[in-house]
Amino acid sequence: MRLTPMISAILADGHGDGTPDRLGDTLAVSGRVTAAPAQLSHVRSNVATLQDDTDGIHARLPDGPLVSRGDSLIVRGRLL
Repeated sequence: MRLTPMISAILADGHGDGTPDRLGDTLAVSGRVTAAPAQLSHVRSNVATLQDDTDGIHARLPDGPLVSRGDSLIVRGRLL
């Protein structure tokens, strides 16, 4: 699977309907963890915040490794 160049490309809404055009697509993207699961204020312990130079997303890591703020990741999954 090819790496999507930027998080902003994943979140792009060319139709202007408030929904990312790539919703439902399986994508791969890289970024830096800006908030690890233990640092977030919601109950899902398997979600981290991933950011690059263009934008940020929450990445669910159901069976993933323990991550810490500052870690670099490549994640692959479906955009929900």
